[in-house]
Amino acid sequence: MTELVRQLFSLNLTVMRLLGLYPTKKYKIIYKVYAYIVYIFFIVPVPVLPSLYLLLGENVDLALIAQNAFSIGETTCFVFKLLQFIRNADKIRKCIYLVESPIFTNYAKTQDQIMDDCVHVCTRNAKFFHFFCILTAGSWAVVPLFGNEYKLPLDVWLPYDTTGGGLPYTLTYIFMVTGVFIDSLLNGAIDPLIGGLLYYAATQIKILKDNLENMSEYAEEQFNEVKSGDIEEGVIELKSKIVYQRLKFCAKLHKTIIK
Repeated sequence: MTELVRQLFSLNLTVMRLLGLYPTKKYKIIYKVYAYIVYIFFIVPVPVLPSLYLLLGENVDLALIAQNAFSIGETTCFVFKLLQFIRNADKIRKCIYLVESPIFTNYAKTQDQIMDDCVHVCTRNAKFFHFFCILTAGSWAVVPLFGNEYKLPLDVWLPYDTTGGGLPYTLTYIFMVTGVFIDSLLNGAIDPLIGGLLYYAATQIKILKDNLENMSEYAEEQFNEVKSGDIEEGVIELKSKIVYQRLKFCAKLHKTIIK
């Protein structure tokens, strides 16, 4: 993880790597296998088991369907979203490391504040999003513990009975809460990452705008750095060449932002 990537997305990529979504180049296959294991055993059952309960359970009424519909719909969407991150890990890595392309890091010192604001916004959003994802999952998980019955956080279909408490209930409860917490952690990593990449692109557009608005000043500054003594011969040609090179740079920067 390079320095700028670490500043922008350290929290997001750490969580994704812990759960197999952001593999290292050296152990890519092992990470992918690990990611699919987490996906199949902890992510997929979260919407599948409640759906089976509504389809196969007895005395299922509209109130029960309404109570579970939102969580089933949300986790089902996440199942499909997460699958794309597992299958396209290399493309995601390439996209993330494009932020440290030389053309993106070649900006003037006067533009440091623009990039500092980008780093601040990306890290702030990731921390807030993670905090509220974990808080929501934790609040959801403890609700059944305050009742008098052995009730699970979700109404799910199971081939065994958990209403009597004991080990079956405890293990099932831990399994369900683990799955939902993994959902929350990954959701808290993926969504701010996508928003952060878009915000980084917007930051580069701000830098591009500044380059164009202050083309004359930056060209004059560059000219003063390269001119030799007080020789006036070829000054116009040199300034024209500098402006032309800076315009080419702006055009290339624009194409890279779109990419």
